[in-house]
Amino acid sequence: MRAGRSEAVELASRPAVGPWVSVERLARAERLEAVEPLSRQPEARLGLADARARRAAALPQGVDSVQGGPGMAGHRLAPAARLLRSGLPLCRVGPRPAPEGGTTAGGSAGASGGESGAEQSPGCGEEPTLQNGTINITYENASRNYILRLPDGYDNSHPYRLVFAYAESGASASQVASRDYFRMAGYDGSEDTVFVAPDAANGAGSWSNSDVGFTDAILEELENDLCIDTTRIFATGFSFGGGMAMAIACTRADVFRAVAFFSGADLTGSCPSTLTTPIAYYASQASEDANGMDITNPMTGEMKQAQFAAVNGCTAEPNSTNFPGAGQPHTCTIYQNCSSGHPTEYCVFNGPHGWEPVDPGENTSWDPPEAWKFITQF
Repeated sequence: MRAGRSEAVELASRPAVGPWVSVERLARAERLEAVEPLSRQPEARLGLADARARRAAALPQGVDSVQGGPGMAGHRLAPAARLLRSGLPLCRVGPRPAPEGGTTAGGSAGASGGESGAEQSPGCGEEPTLQNGTINITYENASRNYILRLPDGYDNSHPYRLVFAYAESGASASQVASRDYFRMAGYDGSEDTVFVAPDAANGAGSWSNSDVGFTDAILEELENDLCIDTTRIFATGFSFGGGMAMAIACTRADVFRAVAFFSGADLTGSCPSTLTTPIAYYASQASEDANGMDITNPMTGEMKQAQFAAVNGCTAEPNSTNFPGAGQPHTCTIYQNCSSGHPTEYCVFNGPHGWEPVDPGENTSWDPPEAWKFITQF
């Protein structure tokens, strides 16, 4: 069902000024500009973090001079702390807007989205230096790669959706790109999406929890160079790549708008035992994914989808993991009563591990289109 727009929480002691500032946006800025000595913080990163903070809160330049209290000498306050200590007439704080659209009778999330409510990255209005193809980036003193796909006729004044697509074990970023980023690039008829396929350190889809930081590094480079709508950042992937998308959901729910992946589990060990931050969530699962593992194991996709439904405030659906029998079509559980802006969908099918399952009597897969509809409702 379509999520309704929740009422914003207003700080009664200060009148509202400027645009809405999302809790997620402030949290994201705090992580990017955590309290640390200025001498250890690269100037380039300071400039990017300041730009993000000013864009998000429409602050005057003078706020940057606000310093911490006792014991904070030589440190820079994180944005949310600077705002609260500045004494400026701030602010109205609320959740990011709920997605337009909703669900169709067939269970698919209706596609809409657009520029309404977009938040522009620092690269908007700048001539890009990044181009289509393989791009090298240094991360943790090592040379790493990712493949970038820009829309035809890229416009540096238009804030684009951004989709990270992670390869499965044994596959590379080039294979993800050759498959049109799990077919999603082929569905993007409006050319409104930038796609990126990171390569694992071994170039063959073996991800680890350190690759969350690798994703952060790529995202910072993209946002600084390209025009990205920072409210529409997504992750997808298959198998180990689905596990990487799950790691993003567990650790970067304040940055990514949603995840939509195939046959994933907590394979990187990134997820805490208790989730605390909601995120829009789509996952599909094959009956043979567990490969003999007890599906009550906390790392399985079956257990994790229920945990995400819970943190998203949805009504529990005990039958969500009832897989159809042989010869039966897939089923999708669209969770009800989820918190505003956090739709949750879990689809199951009978068959082997895969990202393009085909229902009996059909010629094409239902799964990538379902995931794309989920993403494009935002």
